[in-house]
Amino acid sequence: MNKQKFNNLDLMDQLEYVNKKLSDGESLREISKCLNMSKTTIRNRFKKIDYVFNKDKKQYIKDSDEYKKNINMLQVKPIENKEIKEDEYIYNTNVLTNVEAKEKLINIIDNYDNIEKMLKWFENQKNIIEVEEINIDTDKLVGNAKTTTVRLYDKVWEDFRKFMKGYPEYKSMDLVSMALVEYMSKYKK
Repeated sequence: MNKQKFNNLDLMDQLEYVNKKLSDGESLREISKCLNMSKTTIRNRFKKIDYVFNKDKKQYIKDSDEYKKNINMLQVKPIENKEIKEDEYIYNTNVLTNVEAKEKLINIIDNYDNIEKMLKWFENQKNIIEVEEINIDTDKLVGNAKTTTVRLYDKVWEDFRKFMKGYPEYKSMDLVSMALVEYMSKYKK
């Protein structure tokens, strides 16, 4: 049905047509789009003859007192002003009862700036690798010197030779011996 045919029907026939379409499962939006008119126009026409849309039934029904009885009105209760007693308020907000814990928190708050500086210093220390000076412990290097042949990887030997050049004050025998002593003490089972 088009808009012109719909408008030529009397209001009760228009109501019957819309309710039939609604019972067939169409929405009011679809019906109004098909008729090329707004939902508001349809609603206002039916409101003039005391028909309102019931969402539960999905139909336009007569706006009667019986319909209005089914609507529950909420009663508004005034809010009572309650006085807060001073000692109750303090009691409810007292979180820390331990005096020692309170003092520790206050101390932390008082030293916040120093703690923050210390944390920044600590974070910076993570990025700094401190190179310790080589210390040849002559007490551990005792006995006669022994000549021996050890197989090493080329790259490792080259790196160690470069390392030894950085410490010309030590003999290569002392550096190799001390490296072995430290390795053994570190991984001793």
